Amino acid sequence: MMNIDVPRVTGGFFGICLLSFLLVPAAVPVTQTTASVDFSGKWVLNASKSDPGEGGAITGSEIVVITQNASSITFDRTFPRPGSEEIKRTETYSFDGKEETITPPGGPTERRKAEWSADKQALTITTVMAFTMSGKTTEYKLIDRYTLGSGGKTILVNSISINPKGERKTVMVYDKG
Repeated sequence: MMNIDVPRVTGGFFGICLLSFLLVPAAVPVTQTTASVDFSGKWVLNASKSDPGEGGAITGSEIVVITQNASSITFDRTFPRPGSEEIKRTETYSFDGKEETITPPGGPTERRKAEWSADKQALTITTVMAFTMSGKTTEYKLIDRYTLGSGGKTILVNSISINPKGERKTVMVYDKG
């Protein structure tokens, strides 16, 4: 019977190279940044494609101009009213992940937060409004999820509103205008 010595890799230059080759990729963090979808532009509510939910109705039109940068998004909303002055509202949300509290003039206190989905293709804005009447505070929660559709030609806003009477789901569709 013949004895054959099989060399074992237990150190030396080859062993260090092999170990480095196997361990270095595990130690180097893999960062893959996905660019967030950009909602910037002028958008017009398409009432015929929208679903106001059970018991809801779309009673007018809306034009939204969205300005987005790396740190925030701003919605400049205009609600035209035939024969009357249009209503305008501006809302800005930060992408820093922190909830902010605001009290608009003549309105309820609002806690709100904007968050990107993991793939940065959807933006969820959660708003909690607190109304106080006769010493009792009631909260209303609104969760809006924004996504692009039709190759970037529409914005879909899937909403859930939650109040003491229950929950209502809506889908609003805005066309690039």
